[in-house]
Amino acid sequence: EEEEEDDPDFVKSLFRLSDASGDLQMTKEGEGSIGRDKLDENDVFIFDTGKALYVWIGNGTSSAEQRNALSYAHKYLQGTKHPLISVTCYRQSATPDSFYNELEK
Repeated sequence: EEEEEDDPDFVKSLFRLSDASGDLQMTKEGEGSIGRDKLDENDVFIFDTGKALYVWIGNGTSSAEQRNALSYAHKYLQGTKHPLISVTCYRQSATPDSFYNELEK
């Protein structure tokens, strides 16, 4: 089994999972250094650093968004060059500063 190499060209990406339109949709919200003001407490966000994947669940998310957050994260990872990285899930009310620091790096 060969070891996975780091991709030097990888750019961090932030995705929003929202059912505001009536259907659950995942859309890209930004790349690179992303301000925490991009996070909306009414939605779920999936943040890919290339070495770890974070699922951030806002305090005002719907039950459908909460229920589907990890399955969307898993489906997203399956389409990347790094499908086996760790996945960490944070609720907005219990998000450590280290997550926000990584987002804004």
